[in-house]
Amino acid sequence: QLNALVPAMSFALDSSKRNSKSALMSTRQTKEGGGDETARTEQLAQFEKQSFGDSPPLALCVADTDRVHEYVFEAARIPEVRGASALLERLNETEIACNVFIEQFGAPEQWIIYRGGGSLLAIVPASLQKSFQNAIEEYYPQRTLTATITAVTGAVPLKEICTNLGNWVDKLSHHLDIRKRQKLNIPYFQMLPYVEQCQLCGIRPAYIHYSSEETDVPERLLVCEACLRKRKARDKPEVSKWLKKYLNKHGPLKEAYTKGIDLDNIAWCNDLSELGRTSGGYIAMIYGDGDDVGKVRKQLNSLKEFSEFAEGLKETTRHIVFHNLATYTNPVKLS
Repeated sequence: QLNALVPAMSFALDSSKRNSKSALMSTRQTKEGGGDETARTEQLAQFEKQSFGDSPPLALCVADTDRVHEYVFEAARIPEVRGASALLERLNETEIACNVFIEQFGAPEQWIIYRGGGSLLAIVPASLQKSFQNAIEEYYPQRTLTATITAVTGAVPLKEICTNLGNWVDKLSHHLDIRKRQKLNIPYFQMLPYVEQCQLCGIRPAYIHYSSEETDVPERLLVCEACLRKRKARDKPEVSKWLKKYLNKHGPLKEAYTKGIDLDNIAWCNDLSELGRTSGGYIAMIYGDGDDVGKVRKQLNSLKEFSEFAEGLKETTRHIVFHNLATYTNPVKLS
């Protein structure tokens, strides 16, 4: 089934790229090329009709992570917060593509058009749309035990994917919001009177002994499986890698930030108390969230625009964070 749909996908992607280029033409060029655009749209509709009849071969899949703040900030300790954030990021940006699209269905990663910030937009075979939807929703609790994601799908004509994608994403996003509110299957772990609570979240039953050596006095904690998975993901080595890569590309910023310290000898703080030791017991928290990202996304009308927007947003965010970290902070040696 997937092999039969490859020509349709290639045709759609090629038409989408040409439509995106046409949007950048001058008014005169656009007027002159109007007939060509209409002809290409008709050609796409004819291709779909001849190859697949009246049933669209492709469907859009829109997904969004549920209750992100509840999951990330469930425990007050920074290792769990960092680990929860890292785990969701890996699921959203890497694992869904590798373990669901490629491994389970043999679908190319390129069918994922947008992924970032806990959201996902993809094109899937219409005949398998419910299978993709269920596989995505089942994967999150399998990996985290407590985090969930909601997905919806809908078959869309090829010409609409290439020329009117924003409106279809808007429609599906509305259905996604409704389905999120109606969702009843939420992971639940019963706390019985004779069961000990997790020493990290204080919510779920604990049955795993975990030895922590991150503090001056090593701790032996009784934790639940969900918090343990956050702990194991807490190091977030990819952020350290990205920061080092960014600094190595910007020599003056690197010199100002490190002040002669070898970059490989700089490490993250393990917890808030360790961070507070650098500033007399106080810490500062900066929280950022994109303004009207959903509104901007609705204005995008082609696969190429969605893909470029997602990648540009991710790279811009990293640049802003790393540039300001390097400009306004410096490594501090803990006594």
